[in-house]
Formats: sequence, structure tokens, C-alpha cells
Amino acid sequence: MTSLPGIQPHSGFIETGDARIHYLDWRNDEPPILIVHGNTHAGGVYSPLAERLSTDFRVIAMDLRGHGRSSKTDHYRWEAMRDDVTALIDHLALKNLVVVAHSRGGGVAILAACARQERVHGLVVFEPTVPLRLVDTCVSAEGEAAWTRDRLARSEGRRASFPSREAAYLHYKGRGAFKGWHDEYLRAFIEHCLVDNGAGGCELASRPEVESELVMARPDMQGWEGIGTCHVPVLALYGADSGRIGNRSNDSREAIRTIFPDTRIEVMENSTHSAPMEQPAHFESLIRTFVSQLQKS
Repeated sequence: MTSLPGIQPHSGFIETGDARIHYLDWRNDEPPILIVHGNTHAGGVYSPLAERLSTDFRVIAMDLRGHGRSSKTDHYRWEAMRDDVTALIDHLALKNLVVVAHSRGGGVAILAACARQERVHGLVVFEPTVPLRLVDTCVSAEGEAAWTRDRLARSEGRRASFPSREAAYLHYKGRGAFKGWHDEYLRAFIEHCLVDNGAGGCELASRPEVESELVMARPDMQGWEGIGTCHVPVLALYGADSGRIGNRSNDSREAIRTIFPDTRIEVMENSTHSAPMEQPAHFESLIRTFVSQLQKS
């Protein structure tokens, strides 16, 4: 398992009704941090960050349904993924929790934080994905359909199988969304986001068909309607070079401020949508500073 010297994580599962959810737990007696990953990733991608944070925090990194070692399901609706997160929070009896989340995991974490305000002490989200109608209140049904078609075409074109993990590593290294990733994060992706295919090779744990289901579920407002105001402090982070700021389909800043009045927005310079993997030391520092401020308040 990808890990620096120190606490080795416990690997566990919980049953949430229609899903079996896997998580890694760097167990200790320190305040808890729960990491929720983005589409096509897994909790273990963040094992380098979790290892470093585990010197001062109990870190849990979960695999969302359809990702990593969690089970595939018939659907990937917002409310179901929210309930997976809240089930894990309840199962582990986490209190004074800080949730750190990325992309689609950020949207799921927003819903979970609102559903467990009594347990969640703070929320760090990097470019959270939320339903289109929250970021573009004027979007039409045709606009949603056009966005969905475009994203489906992208997901269906992804390569899913490789002759070996080393071949997968060489395929991703320095390319596309992985271009600026630190090597330890790319190695963690190869370890935790691919599974053996039984024929000597490997394939993505979250295959293109799962990503397609997630794309089609994004416009669904179930779980978001009537969400109201949440009084959890939030640090919302964005990459200066990700293309999300000012993007009508992806700029979630105002939506977050509407839900969470106590929100601070910060832009990470020279970074894309993969900033946590491109600038891991800076990302960790931002988390630690935010938590320190929460503890003093």
C-alpha cells in the first residue's frame, strides 16, 4: 500500500443498504479528517496526504460507490452518495469532524455536511461539482442535455484496460489531467484506482460506464432542493488555471456562499483542477491553517 513511514491504515467496509463502501483509516486519538475524492479516483489516491496529516489527525479516506474497492450499484444519485458518507460518519461515530473533498466528492460532502451539522466542524472543498442549476440558474433542459452529451463523449473515450500497472503508469505520466501530478500521487492512483482483470493485466476500478452514470446524475436536483442554510465553516479552493472560475457550468462559488454563509474563497495560483496532486504541500498547509483557525474559534 502506498504509504510513507508511520501509521499504516486500517482497511474497512460498511454496508449502506445498496452499497458496500470501502475506507482507509489512519487510526489514532487525534481529531478526525474525512477525505472524499472526485470522479474516477479513490480514497487511496490521497494516501500521501493522509500519511502526513496522520501525525496530528485521525484521517479516513473513503471510496465512493463505484470507485476503488467500493461496490458498483444501479445508480449514483446525489442523495445516495450523500447517505454513503453520512453512514460512514455515523458508523465511525466521528465528531468535530473536518471533511476535505475534491470535485464530485466536494458536492457530495456539501450535502453530507448539511445533513450532519452536529458532527461536522468544518469543510474544505476543492472545486466542488454541484448540479448545473445551482451554478447556472438560467440553464435550460436543452442546455443540460448538451452538457451531458459532451461529457458522455469524453468519458466513453477513456481507456479502461492496460497490460500491466507499469503500462498504466507510463500511459498517464505527464499527460492530460495527470500532467502536473507529483509522482507519489500518480503511483497512489495506479495502486488504488486500478484492479487486476484476471488475465494478467489491470483495468480502471471506476470504468467509463460508471463515469457515464455519474455524468447523467449530475443535473438531478434530488437531495439539493430545499437544502437551506448550513452553518458549517467552509474553505472553498479553486485552481487559477482550471477554467472553472467564471465558467457558467462549473463556477460553484456563489452556490456555496448561498448554502454556507461562513465561506472563505481562496484561489491556488498556477494550478488546475488537480491542484491537490500538483501542489500537495500547499494544499496540506491550507488544510492545517483552516483547522487551526477552527480550533481557536
